[in-house]
Amino acid sequence: MARFLPFSRTLRLGAALGAALWLTAASQATAEPQGTLSTRLAISKVRSAQGNVFVAVYDRSGWLVPGKFKTYRTVRARTGELTVTIPGLSRGRYAVAVFHDENKNGVVDTNWLGLPKEGFGFSRLSPLRVPSFDEASFEAGTQVVPVQLRY
Repeated sequence: MARFLPFSRTLRLGAALGAALWLTAASQATAEPQGTLSTRLAISKVRSAQGNVFVAVYDRSGWLVPGKFKTYRTVRARTGELTVTIPGLSRGRYAVAVFHDENKNGVVDTNWLGLPKEGFGFSRLSPLRVPSFDEASFEAGTQVVPVQLRY
């Protein structure tokens, strides 16, 4: 049974990421940032220029809870690397979840196993599991925060 554990973690990643980002993208919340700090995200390994890249910014209390993001940005995809600036952050720690909506349908498409078929990533690292807030968080005002997409 233990040898199937990595597969089950990957399956949970797909399910959690898909639910959180799809519901976040579908949410009608209009959270506007209140602060004066900004942070740039360097989103790498974007595989195509098709569709949009959706970036959701969370604080600890809302981390990956559908609709509980502090702010979000949607930008046109570009092959390779994108830079997205998140303005208006208050002092504190934030974490980012990103997905590449290649077909512009507003959801994270998954395969028959429930794994994402479209690119996804988190601030600071891209584990093959959903990271904790502490693993993905950064201080508002950080000059550049890396996000590497996985497909």
